Amino acid sequence: MRYFYIISIRDLLSQKWDIRLRHIFRENNMCADWMAHFGGSIPIGLQLFDDPPLGILSLLFLHICGISYPGVCLM
Repeated sequence: MRYFYIISIRDLLSQKWDIRLRHIFRENNMCADWMAHFGGSIPIGLQLFDDPPLGILSLLFLHICGISYPGVCLM
């Protein structure tokens, strides 16, 4: 399965587009990491939120304060 994704990414990168990829460690973006894990527990498709999911509120607060915890993903 991973091989399929690698081939797909290489195919997209070979197009004549201006693409830049940047790796950001999950410790530097705990909110995105939490949302990625959360996405596995909700139905597939577009999800719109009027308010942030409850589980991410503490991470948003830490992000605003500039605090990160390497290797921690709060679920």
